[in-house]
Amino acid sequence: MADNPIFIIGTERSGTNLLRLILNAHSAIAVPHPPHILKNLFDLEPSYGDLKDDDRFRELIDDAVRVVELHPYPWGFAIDREAVFRDACRRDLLGVYLAIYDQYAAHAGKKRWACKSTHMIRHVALIRQACPGAKFL
Repeated sequence: MADNPIFIIGTERSGTNLLRLILNAHSAIAVPHPPHILKNLFDLEPSYGDLKDDDRFRELIDDAVRVVELHPYPWGFAIDREAVFRDACRRDLLGVYLAIYDQYAAHAGKKRWACKSTHMIRHVALIRQACPGAKFL
């Protein structure tokens, strides 16, 4: 997992996109347009069933990657679904999300990533559990 991800959490029209662009200009931090993976899939996660089952976990991965692929602001590279399967630090949507963002940082040649999704406020406790070094702005 990338070193201590950064989460930009703010309200609409509060300057979070400007902050995203400033951080993205840093040589070590990659900050893509957020496809809102957790916002779009979190409440649906139970419908995937037992994610210890490889087929069900791959289905979740495929849907999460499709959320990124269908986003109006493309990330500019093809996410490797097998790498997400292999590299997910946990067998849930958050693990998939983290592995996808790690791929983005690697693609950008940066060691750290940030996410600018105002909706991540719902998931702070979960993120802190999985990523104790995460920073929130």
